Amino acid sequence: ISGYSGGGIVYNVKSYGAVGDGSTDDTTAITNTINAAKAATSGGVVYFPAGIYKTNKQTISSTKDITLLGDGDVSVIAGYDATGCINFTSAADYATLEIINLRFRAYATGPCITFTGSPAGARHTRILLKLLNVSVGAGNTYWTRALVASYASNLTIDNCVFEGTADGGTPSTPPNTNTAIEIAAICVNTRISNTSLSFWQYGIYLNNTYQEGLSISNSDMVCVKYGIHLIQTAGGTRNTGIYLTTTHIDARTAGSYAVRIENCSAVYISSCLFIAGLNGCSDTAEVLM
Repeated sequence: ISGYSGGGIVYNVKSYGAVGDGSTDDTTAITNTINAAKAATSGGVVYFPAGIYKTNKQTISSTKDITLLGDGDVSVIAGYDATGCINFTSAADYATLEIINLRFRAYATGPCITFTGSPAGARHTRILLKLLNVSVGAGNTYWTRALVASYASNLTIDNCVFEGTADGGTPSTPPNTNTAIEIAAICVNTRISNTSLSFWQYGIYLNNTYQEGLSISNSDMVCVKYGIHLIQTAGGTRNTGIYLTTTHIDARTAGSYAVRIENCSAVYISSCLFIAGLNGCSDTAEVLM
């Protein structure tokens, strides 16, 4: 497969009955392809050649390494389920989920990708999201969240585009609406690079949960209300190791802020451009700490 150098047996969704014409429901065919990869000794690669694959939520619980792979923007996962599109549950330590070179378009308002590890184990899972395009669908239907991560270790997001509503959406109580990346429960070693998070209410949202090691570099958040929101209440385990470099956050909404970090140690910010406030005029602080 062009541009893919990873290993594993490749399972083509069209070999399992997927049509990819944008109107046929390919849910069962995709599920059967994923199950075939899960049944392999070391997992496998679920391959989506060019096409538009209409699907309801795919729930993946695996002890194996699973890769979802496409051919770029011509390989489109069209999500029609308001409860989500890809829901991955780790069932073993160090299982890997990779989603590479795919486009996800929203045709129902809900979360796009949800990952859940386990607080008691199965937490040291590696997640790689690379060369993804998460975008609005017909009639400005939008994902409420591009990614929700819980109990994840070694989450890497690289060269992705996460697009929210066309106008940034109407602000409401997070994290249910218009959040690009939500850290919902303890995560360790999260890396975001070369990625665009635009037209969201919240770019990155974490509230009253623990994050150890968050690195954001060479990325941008344009037309967000709140760029980075990392708050841990007093008495909670203090977040630590936040590195923010060469990143542009443009939070041009009344009462907005680019970065808000509370109850956190070891915060490093370098070579960044922050804009906050209505029409670029700072009616509030760009950085709150």
